Amino acid sequence: MIDAIEEEARAQEISADDAICYLVQRNTLYAKAVAAWLPSERRFIANHVRWYREHQYRQDEAQWQRATKGGIEPPSKIKYLTEVEGA
Repeated sequence: MIDAIEEEARAQEISADDAICYLVQRNTLYAKAVAAWLPSERRFIANHVRWYREHQYRQDEAQWQRATKGGIEPPSKIKYLTEVEGA
């Protein structure tokens, strides 16, 4: 993770402290997304080494959404479908 902190600080031209805050935020968002995945989908959870090395924390959060435990689509997808249908 130290490499990721240094990489983000350089890439975003921010302090190491700000890079840490950014990475904690991204990890928290990913953890919340994964918590809603069906157990059968959890085999796709990113390996922590690849997560940082391949900068997967930079992905759009929409890529982390899958079917939820209750079979209900994530709110972002419902909103998107509603907007498209209403257009």
